[in-house]
Amino acid sequence: SHLYISSIIKLDEQIKLILEKVGLIRSVSSYDRDFYKTWINNWGFTHEQTLQVSEAAKGKMNPISYLNKILSSLNEQNIKTEKDIEKYLKSVSAEKSKLDKPDFSTRNYSSEEMNALFDSLDDIEI
Repeated sequence: SHLYISSIIKLDEQIKLILEKVGLIRSVSSYDRDFYKTWINNWGFTHEQTLQVSEAAKGKMNPISYLNKILSSLNEQNIKTEKDIEKYLKSVSAEKSKLDKPDFSTRNYSSEEMNALFDSLDDIEI
């Protein structure tokens, strides 16, 4: 049982590195462990590769799910070398930045328009 406990501690330490890399400061959960075991044992990624992809998940709304989604895509497409992973991540981020650029034309309001807007907001009864 001592071996089992030390293997859990080692596993958690590795997962903790991933959590830090994606910007999460929290304890390792059983979900994290299940994800990690899938990435390493089922899909055959190395710890280094999970860290490599973690970089791309940083700042996402749900970084661990995002990380899982990327690793799942890599696994489906049988992309397993760090060089190919890098290429894939670049293409994903290029696609994403194209989608991220909103096409808003800015509109300037005159002070009369602004005043009219605030006056009409004042008239609204709450």
